[in-house]
Amino acid sequence: MEYQIREDQMEKKVIRSGIFVKVIGIITTAIFSLVSFFLAITGNIMASICFLPFAALGILLLLAYKKEMILVEEDRLIFFHLFKQPKQVKYSDIRCLLLVPLGSRTQMVLVDWQYNRLVTLDYALADLEILFEALLENDIPSVDLGEMTEKGENVSQYINALNVMEKNHYRSIADETKTMES
Repeated sequence: MEYQIREDQMEKKVIRSGIFVKVIGIITTAIFSLVSFFLAITGNIMASICFLPFAALGILLLLAYKKEMILVEEDRLIFFHLFKQPKQVKYSDIRCLLLVPLGSRTQMVLVDWQYNRLVTLDYALADLEILFEALLENDIPSVDLGEMTEKGENVSQYINALNVMEKNHYRSIADETKTMES
């Protein structure tokens, strides 16, 4: 299914990666391509080949900036990925926006009605306010897992929405809480 994005949608309804992703991609591609080219000219072919993967990573960053985005529509969200097909998520399929504090970062996850992870929101996305407003308009609440854990509330229904690292983190917190209580 092909999606067309009009210019008026670009301003208000599209969430992309931050401009720093594009800048880092340009700098990485330019520097490592020049180093690789210079080494190839001077006869250091093996060294030149060693720098090419870094130039390719810069190109991947540029492609990610161009292709990865979230299109916010009236009845659904469409998530575009670099190597995957676009994923459509209707607002009616979303139970909540789960905030999962992990260390110094907070992971944001959209959870479905069966408490499974639908989509993880990337840290590099800019203009997430558009998404938060759309979620509020559709009465989709935010749930802070860290706050629930601190209050001692039951968070077992959200276990399926967590990845392995998050599960281990929250299990260790639960074990620590049980140890302190006993």
